[in-house]
Amino acid sequence: MDGSVGGDPRRPQKVKTYDFVKDPPEGISSNDVLSFMGLIFSVLGLLLKIKYICWLAVYCVMIHFCNSSYREEGKQTFSLVMLAVSALVMTYMQNPHPMTWS
Repeated sequence: MDGSVGGDPRRPQKVKTYDFVKDPPEGISSNDVLSFMGLIFSVLGLLLKIKYICWLAVYCVMIHFCNSSYREEGKQTFSLVMLAVSALVMTYMQNPHPMTWS
């Protein structure tokens, strides 16, 4: 303190202005996780021939597509969509019966 009783304890020379962060921090984003999950579910749906997993892959890939920014590469998103849709089509072609819970 400056020694006076009741004086202002703040130090104006120590004040720093806040700088806004324009870009999100680097690291793994939820969009990357969704694209990876879509890839894994597509491959598992093709290998195991389970329709629920294929629908889950399509769901993850569509969320990834909706959340992707214009800066991301479109080839990866397009290939993920095509892989998920082809897994779904191939699963229905091999077993055209509707899905059942039992």
